[in-house]
Amino acid sequence: MINKRNALQGLFMVILTLITGWTTPLKAQNSNEPKEVTATYLLQNAHIIAKPGQSSFGSVLVRDGLIEQVGPNLRAPYDAQIIDMDSMYIYAGFIDALSHVGLKKKEKEGRPDVKDPGNPPNNVAGITPEHSVYDDYAPSEGSVKKLREQGYGIAHIVPQGRMLPGMGAIFSMAEGDPSSLVIKKEASMFSQLKSANRVAPGTTIGVLAKYRDIYRNAEATGKYNAKYNMNPAGMRRAQPEPAIEAFIPVVNKQMPVYFIAKSALDVSRVISLQKELGFNLVLADVEQGWPMASKITAGRYPVLLSMDLPDPIKEDKKEKKDESKMTEEEKTKAAEEKAKEEAKKKKEEAKLSMLEKANKKAKMEREERKKKSIKEYESQAAMMEKKGIKFAFTGVSTKPGDIKKNLKRMIDAGLSESTALAALTTNAADQLGISKIAGTIEKGKLANLVVTDKPYFEEKSMIRYVFVDGQMSEMKKKEEKKGKLEKGASTALAGEWKYSIEIPGQTQSGTIKITPDGDYLLVEVDSSDEPGDYEEGTSVNFKDDKLSFEMSVDNDGFQMDLTWDLDIEDNTMKGMVKAGQFGSFPVEATRTPE
Repeated sequence: MINKRNALQGLFMVILTLITGWTTPLKAQNSNEPKEVTATYLLQNAHIIAKPGQSSFGSVLVRDGLIEQVGPNLRAPYDAQIIDMDSMYIYAGFIDALSHVGLKKKEKEGRPDVKDPGNPPNNVAGITPEHSVYDDYAPSEGSVKKLREQGYGIAHIVPQGRMLPGMGAIFSMAEGDPSSLVIKKEASMFSQLKSANRVAPGTTIGVLAKYRDIYRNAEATGKYNAKYNMNPAGMRRAQPEPAIEAFIPVVNKQMPVYFIAKSALDVSRVISLQKELGFNLVLADVEQGWPMASKITAGRYPVLLSMDLPDPIKEDKKEKKDESKMTEEEKTKAAEEKAKEEAKKKKEEAKLSMLEKANKKAKMEREERKKKSIKEYESQAAMMEKKGIKFAFTGVSTKPGDIKKNLKRMIDAGLSESTALAALTTNAADQLGISKIAGTIEKGKLANLVVTDKPYFEEKSMIRYVFVDGQMSEMKKKEEKKGKLEKGASTALAGEWKYSIEIPGQTQSGTIKITPDGDYLLVEVDSSDEPGDYEEGTSVNFKDDKLSFEMSVDNDGFQMDLTWDLDIEDNTMKGMVKAGQFGSFPVEATRTPE
């Protein structure tokens, strides 16, 4: 999820507090004092993609957080910092149309202690439409920096919760105080088909019924208030009900409802609810919308597609030689080997019992269905594009590190690069009502820019600079994350390893995931505090049963470099983790059985 901490922040904090007792400098790093936005930058010699389908070569002048000029042969003002882009590519800053970025992780809910589970208080039932995410947003939270590093300059942030968590707000991803970063404070009402925890509404049907009840009450309250305000004589004042009153702008169509609808069934249910009640609906975080395309088109509903995709099936990567480059002798030998493999396969199949054959067939059919399903998820955006459905993207369910690779999978499945870029920029700006200030590179708009060394959607392109409200962040050129494999390393290393690091007074644990990729090795590490939120290792090296790699752990601007040195013997690893100037700590790991 977007709001996760760095995978190894737990280790970072343990080392700081237990070894050094160093807390004051860390607080200083958390300052919300805004960066200087009065700086002037001239970005020269760049490919400028002003908006999807429109590009030119020239310069962009940034001053006081705004784009002052765009064009060829711009003269540098006396106070400008000139940056030669060396033919790099400049895009408008990306916009996340629905996000939980900048919010602290919600504590795990315990069993609610209520007298009447069938009629619990609103906050226990997950009904808090009066709550504003503005009160929760923390620009210094680590997830903001992660999203910014992926090229995002603006996010529509909504509160966490269940059925009706509250109102969303649109924020700049710059550094500073929330009051200076908010673009629109009460931008939306956020809703989900998420039932309450062991109290009513405890089912999806119950959630829908409760939603109707709240809407009807807000409708009646709004009418009563309007009548009372015109002539209160003979009328009692309405008793204040914050949840109902907060919903009146929804009833009056002054506030759109961003409704999570992942599956086709959810999309159908939410559309039916909207038709019945009449509120302004945005279908959000749609993962399986293709079966409902006709309903979406008929209702002209704005759509936010999820960038989360199921894991791809790993194909068996057997290297095949190009027959056109083979000699006749090599062709003959290859044909003989193929015939032997087929004969061996038939012989093995002949030995199988009827039950084993049936099980094997069923397994193959399951795998084919899974492959087909994954392709449908990957091609959803392309299908929406072909049907003329305008959509933006949301990363609310997606890790920042997965965004680009998942977009690439969608493009490989048929989505055009122009539409993918529009979903990140112009479509998102239109959807949020901020197209006058963001989404394109034009004079007078916010200086939100993404600079890449190659066209963004190329597989190996890297983000080199990100500007948000004129604040410049330069991305370090990342080192190669895959280390070349020794012969036989795949068998020795591949898989997941459970590790533990001994720090005085505490043990830090997690998983090391090692994946061979051709002649290279990918090493990823997570923490038991945030399982599944992997960080990739750099400078990976494996030789003579010794594995080493490096990682960088960041906490609100304070950075620590970790160096792992491990000896491998059978299914165990032992070694040390060096944590910069704080010393080295013993680590052990055991391979997880498949």
